[in-house]
Amino acid sequence: MLERTRVVTATLLILAGAAGCTNDDGTAGTTTVTAAPATGATSQPTVGTTTTAGGSTPTTSLGIDKALRLFAAGYARVPGVRPARHAAVDGGPVLRTLLADIDRLGDRQRTMVARAVAAPNQPIDEVLSERRVNPRLRAAAKTARAAVDTFGGERGRSLSDDVKVTVLTLPYENGDGTHNFSSPRSIATAIPFGDGGRPYVECRIRVNSDAPLDRRAEFADPAFVSSIAHEAFHCLQFEVLPFAAGAPQWVVEGAAAFAGEAFAGGSGMSARWWKRWIGHPRRPLDGRTYDAIGFFSLLPGATNPYEFADALLTDPSTDSVRRRLEGSDVFDRWGLEYATQPRWGPRYRMTGPGAPLERHAPRRPIRLRVDRPAVTIGGSAVTDGLAAAPFRARIPGDVLVVTADPGDRGGIRFGDGQKTALSDATRAYCVRPAGCVCPGRSRDTTPATQVESNRVFIGVGPSSGGGPSLAARSLGQWCQEVLVPAPPSNALDQCLVGAWTSRVYVAPGVSGARQKVRGGAGASIEFRADRTVTVDMNQTSPAVITLTGPSGATVTTTIQYAGAGKGTWSAARGIVNVAGIDPSSFRVRLRVESSRQGLLADAELPATDVRLAGVAGLLGTGRYQCTAVSLTITHVVPGVGGGAGFELVPA
Repeated sequence: MLERTRVVTATLLILAGAAGCTNDDGTAGTTTVTAAPATGATSQPTVGTTTTAGGSTPTTSLGIDKALRLFAAGYARVPGVRPARHAAVDGGPVLRTLLADIDRLGDRQRTMVARAVAAPNQPIDEVLSERRVNPRLRAAAKTARAAVDTFGGERGRSLSDDVKVTVLTLPYENGDGTHNFSSPRSIATAIPFGDGGRPYVECRIRVNSDAPLDRRAEFADPAFVSSIAHEAFHCLQFEVLPFAAGAPQWVVEGAAAFAGEAFAGGSGMSARWWKRWIGHPRRPLDGRTYDAIGFFSLLPGATNPYEFADALLTDPSTDSVRRRLEGSDVFDRWGLEYATQPRWGPRYRMTGPGAPLERHAPRRPIRLRVDRPAVTIGGSAVTDGLAAAPFRARIPGDVLVVTADPGDRGGIRFGDGQKTALSDATRAYCVRPAGCVCPGRSRDTTPATQVESNRVFIGVGPSSGGGPSLAARSLGQWCQEVLVPAPPSNALDQCLVGAWTSRVYVAPGVSGARQKVRGGAGASIEFRADRTVTVDMNQTSPAVITLTGPSGATVTTTIQYAGAGKGTWSAARGIVNVAGIDPSSFRVRLRVESSRQGLLADAELPATDVRLAGVAGLLGTGRYQCTAVSLTITHVVPGVGGGAGFELVPA
């Protein structure tokens, strides 16, 4: 690698020196671009470009052929290359792709690329010390120095003194048909020069002298300040990861977009970035570029975004992000902010430098039908990737039953202002104005949270759970499903008397996914005629539930039980109650893994945790079906119901 770096360095320096003597067609000519000075060697520069319009959406990896076509469209005609139909507003990824593989280009192609990056420069301290300096150059130098100092303080580490930050102004057009920037709207571009070591030699900030600015603000124009600060932030990134080689665009450009806008206090620069962040909530984080400004804007208050950005340069995987943020509230706020309703409070609007208050995110409607199967929401956008899924619904019927996993992130908010986190949302919500009390029962025995509106917003953030499920119920159906009063203490069903051992775990299907269930054997329960019962879950084999979504991605949930105890039991008319056993001695460990992101969650919960409503258990009240050769016990949580259980056989 070092040898290749030296070759590339020498090649670009030689070509840059010759660039002023050759036109696109190889004939003699002139140009305003001259050879790079000896203060730094050009070795695989990584280029970041900001523009007045916010930039296009470059892909993470252009490929050398596409990069050549875009270069030919934006910078200069390239021999043997057909220009793309439109030039990229952001030329950074184009230059980065070509310079990274400079040895794959022909001699004349390398010449044209070198001309686009090699130009005279001046250290910012020299610029600021001179009396007669181009006003745009002085303003850029002043902003760059202040930004480098500010960002160094924010991340707790200043830029090395061995790295020289230089600035220069260049016109958009050279006068010979070639350009110094891919677009006339480009404000600035930063390029690192060095040999691949740390610290590198020089960070060169190239400023477009023709880029339009606000006439009244001039160089105080927030867009100009944000752009220069954006490029200055790249200077610090290049020190962490030489040339930012291999880092995805959402890390490199998203973090710089946040830093630049934060430094400027927000500007029109970020309007298009925020438009994409807000308008496409389900776009995975690793598919974003500048619009990842929304992600970095979620970090303040949970972690230092500047230190976090540094860490991501060398560890940008989805698993890395989940691991670092799972214990914070970032994933909850990620889902909630897509409500884009400032009047609801600060958690329901986009927060971040330059974030608009008037733009609304799309919310997908949830179609619920009364007394029909539950609908699971969220999907692979939030379980396989890092994204959000905002929903809206008008609840039909009388009761909304929500069942959520402990790993579900985000929140639910009703039209009357009642709200709760998704991880704690497992319960029944009564939307019936007259209340929801089952016939012949008191309100305490049929718990449902009363809400005054049937309109609901649900914002799902990146989750390790399977996604919350929602069911609309009539009062009669809900009472039938959840009204499971314990049988009289002296009620016994002789069919249950005896020792049983579980054969398999039973789980209800999930809408829109293929499900495979295995394991769950070995749990034992013995019902005695004297009304005593013994439960032992310690020998239960892990229950493994694998869900395969439409995209082919799988999420595997492993449930491990532990605990044993003795108590009493009663059973009649399909309802069994196991009581008198201390539930604190029983634990359930949930482990969730994705085929794409690896381990998503690994948590141990007490058996009484309401978030385990969808997980089978043998304590408390449940429904059963019994024959001489089989017994199925289904776990039920009052007010919510249930569906998972164990199929047992005589021991």
